[in-house]
Amino acid sequence: MILSIDIDKRYKVTNTFSKIFGTGDSMTSLYYSYRISLTSVSNIIRETTRVLWDVLFPRFL
Repeated sequence: MILSIDIDKRYKVTNTFSKIFGTGDSMTSLYYSYRISLTSVSNIIRETTRVLWDVLFPRFL
């Protein structure tokens, strides 16, 4: 059975990733912190950054 990841956890993963991105840490630490698969972590970050780009790009560039 596939369970969806709730919006709060998706936000926390993306927010945490943005903080650790500058420190050189990896997505593996998110995997351990939130106990979701590396594939899910990667998908959450890709989907969220795509939405941010699609929304913010036309407004600021």
